[in-house]
Amino acid sequence: MRHKKLIIGTGICLLGIALSAAWFIPCKLEATYAGKTPYQYDAVSAKSFHANTVSLLGRKNPVTDISISPKKLSKSIQRITVTYGDMSVSVPVKAIKADHIAWSYADGPIYEGDSFHSEDISAKLIYADNTQKELAVSDFELTKTPEILTADDHTVTAKTILGEEQYEIPLNTISKLSMESKELLYEGDYPKSDFSYEVTYSGNEKKELSVDDVEISDTISLAAGNNDISVTYLGKEYTSTITAKQKTAAVVAAETYKAELDNSVSNVTTDSIFVSVQQKYTESGEYFLTHIIVNDPSNQVKGGLSNDSWGSYREYPTTYAGRTGAAVTTNGSYFSYDSGQPVCAGCFIKDGKILKDGVTNGKEICLDNTGKFYTPSAGISASTLLASGVKDIWGTADPLLIQDGQKVDLANQQKINNTYYNRTAIGMVQPGEYYMITAGTAQYKNGLSFAELQSIFANLGCTYARSMDGGGSSSLVVNGKLLNTPAQYDERPVVDFLSFLP
Repeated sequence: MRHKKLIIGTGICLLGIALSAAWFIPCKLEATYAGKTPYQYDAVSAKSFHANTVSLLGRKNPVTDISISPKKLSKSIQRITVTYGDMSVSVPVKAIKADHIAWSYADGPIYEGDSFHSEDISAKLIYADNTQKELAVSDFELTKTPEILTADDHTVTAKTILGEEQYEIPLNTISKLSMESKELLYEGDYPKSDFSYEVTYSGNEKKELSVDDVEISDTISLAAGNNDISVTYLGKEYTSTITAKQKTAAVVAAETYKAELDNSVSNVTTDSIFVSVQQKYTESGEYFLTHIIVNDPSNQVKGGLSNDSWGSYREYPTTYAGRTGAAVTTNGSYFSYDSGQPVCAGCFIKDGKILKDGVTNGKEICLDNTGKFYTPSAGISASTLLASGVKDIWGTADPLLIQDGQKVDLANQQKINNTYYNRTAIGMVQPGEYYMITAGTAQYKNGLSFAELQSIFANLGCTYARSMDGGGSSSLVVNGKLLNTPAQYDERPVVDFLSFLP
C-alpha cells in the first residue's frame, strides 16, 4: 500500500514538473510589425516589431533583443525574418509601392550642343501615394551617357533599384542656323571669319557660335544674288542663304584704289559713287586731285544753275551742294557780274534745255547723256547739239588741254592768266570716270599753269581735259564741305556748277 502511494506521489510530482515546463519554457516565436507603414526600399528597424515567445501551453512572454533580416524592403510585400535565440519567424511587411523614378538634369534650360555632366543628373523615387524621395548617387549607376547633347543623342541609360531606366533629357533643339555678315556683301571670295554664326533654338532663344564651332569651307565664294551656303554643326548640316550684290563700278573702284582712299583728305564710297581727294604738290604750287567714278554717268553727272534759274542771283557752291545733295560740286562757267549769266560759249544748254540759242565757238565744254565730256568744233547749232544728246554746256576762256586722247597744242590757243594761277579743271578718262583739279591757295598763290594741268591729266590717262572758270571762283565741295581755300579766302558765289550725285 505504501509502495502504491509512493508511485502515485511520484507521478503527481512529475506531472507537475511537466506542466510547469510546458507553461514556462518557450517553444516558438511570434512577431508582428508594429511600426508606421514603410516605403518600399526603406530600411526597417527591429524596434518596429513586437515579438513574443510562446510556451507549449500558450504562455506569451515579450522579448526585445531580437534581430531582423533583411532590413531593407526590396518588395512591396517583404517577408522579414525575426530571430530570437534559436527561434525565428517570418513576418510579412507591406510597404507603399515605389511607382517610378523621376529624373532631372541641371537647373535652367538645356540646349542642343551643351556638354553632358554626370554630376548634374539627379533622381527621385515616386511612390504610389505620390511621396517623393531623393535617390542617393549610390542608388543608380549611369551606364550610357552622351558626350554632347544633340537632337539625336540626349538619352541617359542607368541601372537603378527599379531596373534599367532610360531618361531623355529635355532639350531645346536647334531649329535654324544663321550665317550673316555685319557688312554689305558683294560678289567675290570671303574668309569664313568674316561671317557670324548663330543658332535659334526651339524656344526661340538664340546663341552666337564662334567660327571654330562650325564646319565650313575656309573661303566662301559668293555670286551676285542669293547663295545657299552649307554649314555643319554638331554633325548636322544646315543651309543658310547669303545675298551678295553685284559689284558696281564704284565698288570695284573702292577696291582698286584703296591706296588712294588711305591717303585721301576726303572721300565718298557707296555702291553708286567713288570719290577720293588727294592733296598734291608741285615745285611751284599745290592742288587737290579729285578722282570720281560713278555707276550711272547719264544721271549722276550734272550741270546746274544758281538758284535753278538763268540769270538769277549767284549762289555759293556749298549752298548749291547742300540743297542738291551732291557728293562733289565745283564752279563751272566764266560769268558776267552784270547779267548773272554764264559767258564765253556761243550757246548754252542746261539740263537738256536750250537757254541761249546760237552756234558753238570752240569755248564750250559739253556733257552728253552718256556722261561724255567734249568740246565740239565751232559753228554747230544748239539744236544740233541737243539732238545729239548734249544736256549741259559750260563756257570757258581757257584753252582745251586734251581732246580724243591727244594733247592739244597750247601755243596756238588764246590763254588768260597763262602762268601759275588758281584753277578748276575737269578731265575724263571715259564716261563714268573723271578727275578734277582744284589748284592754288589764298591770295592767288601756288597755282598751276595750263601746261602743268595738261601734263597731269595726260599722265592720269584722260581722253579729255579742259580748264573751267578759275581765280577766285575756284571751289571744291565734297560732302558739303569746302576743301580748298579760295583765292580771296572767302567762297565766291557763281552762276553755274558741275556736280556729281551720289
